[in-house]
Amino acid sequence: MLTRNAIPMLCVALLVGCKGGEGTPLPSAPGFNLQLKDSVITLMQGDSKDILVTIQPENGFAADVNFTLVQPSADKLTASFAPSSSKTQTKLTIKAPMELPVNTYSLFIKGTSGSLKKTFELKVNVTKSPLITVGGKIKNLIGGNIQGATVRIRGFNNTESTDTSDASGKFMIKGVLAPYTATVQLSDGETHTFQTLNLPNPTLNLFSSKGIISATDVTVAGTLSGGAGVPNPINTVSQVVYASITENLGIKGFSPGQGGPYTIKLTQLNEKVAEGQVFALQWQANLSGATSIPVTYTGFGTSSKFISGGASATGKDISLDPVSQSVLSGNVNLPLPAGLTLVWKSLGAALVPRGGFVLAADYSNSTSFTYAIPTPDILKNRYVLAVGAVSDRGSGLILNRAGLSAAQTQPFTLKAPPFLTAPADTATNAGNVLSWNKGTFTSPFFVVRYQDLLGATRYVYTTSTSYAAPLEKNMQYTWNLIALDGFANADAFVQEDALPFGYPNAGSMLDFDFGASKEQTFTTAP
Repeated sequence: MLTRNAIPMLCVALLVGCKGGEGTPLPSAPGFNLQLKDSVITLMQGDSKDILVTIQPENGFAADVNFTLVQPSADKLTASFAPSSSKTQTKLTIKAPMELPVNTYSLFIKGTSGSLKKTFELKVNVTKSPLITVGGKIKNLIGGNIQGATVRIRGFNNTESTDTSDASGKFMIKGVLAPYTATVQLSDGETHTFQTLNLPNPTLNLFSSKGIISATDVTVAGTLSGGAGVPNPINTVSQVVYASITENLGIKGFSPGQGGPYTIKLTQLNEKVAEGQVFALQWQANLSGATSIPVTYTGFGTSSKFISGGASATGKDISLDPVSQSVLSGNVNLPLPAGLTLVWKSLGAALVPRGGFVLAADYSNSTSFTYAIPTPDILKNRYVLAVGAVSDRGSGLILNRAGLSAAQTQPFTLKAPPFLTAPADTATNAGNVLSWNKGTFTSPFFVVRYQDLLGATRYVYTTSTSYAAPLEKNMQYTWNLIALDGFANADAFVQEDALPFGYPNAGSMLDFDFGASKEQTFTTAP
């Protein structure tokens, strides 16, 4: 029997036995954490990486975890989970697009299971890739866009990709390791290979008139009057030039006794209607065979600018009014390179970049020349002098100097043009290495053409003076080359503005030194 004094002692004993009154601890609730090997990774533009995300269960957790990814940045990596829900682990695949800016990005991996949520922050350092996207354009000999050509890009790592040029001549190939080789194949099998390129936006100017281009046949017609009279009097010539809005060019010339009505027909590139302006010039000349030297200009006139709305424009009548004149001179610096012979000189007045009036054609061997020039305002500083020569190796040379002014004397220093060296002309048992000499050109860019008897034509574009060609055994080939001086490397040749209106011709508004070898043949070994 407990006494009154015993009750407090019992309470003390109970309190001591219960550790100060605490209850029995409850077991922890099941849960999980997310584990990754690394919290910071580095990824190059264009590359991808797989990351293992492991679920660490706690207190008997055995439920599925659903995975999502949050990217706060406006610039995002591509990402996916496989699987998107798991009890153990998932694989996160992330990729940095080529166009993703170089930066450090925070990716928040979220795992959710019912009311339970866990987040792991993964930092991704995106670095610049050596791979580039090559988005270029294909043009033909006269600057026309080529559609439907197959473009094959082989990177420095020998990875190849292809695309087809669209109606604007454009193509795009991603993931290219520079320097790269670009090969264009036309529908008839003709190929054009550009070596050692680095530019992401090359303009591939093919030395070929082939290819599907945007072209329209147009006609412009009218009647000339005034000047010294029409038809042209004795020893008097005239020219009518149509310059379109997009700088297509058509020319009609009249000899003594001709003139009055004129019709100009031409194929316009990338322009579907007759639109622009017509210019006419008449002059007295010293005429002897193919040589024509201007003496006195007797009339100049223009039409108003027009848009026909169709492929034909008629009634573009022009009255020739008196025109002022001056002179322009040139000197060929002596001595000429060994084996080089001066053949011709020419004088032009450009209305568009491709050219304009052809005023003088001089086939004398004189190294000094002075020509009369017309001086209406529209022709000021647009005169062009050119000189042609040929070497004893059969190579031709053209030097063209543009943007000249009245009363100016232009010096010409002629260079020895490039020539073929091996295989020798008519050689048999030839190997596959083609080689040539650059002459006295300083930094030439070469376009080498070789063709077998079956008709397969190939062009190689290079700054090198040799090329190991994939030739067939026991096959006869013809080959030749052209060269344009003044290109430090292949990238300089494929710059967008390197050849703004196609390959230049004498009389165009571009300074250039042009060489062309003679054509030779050889037969490969069996």
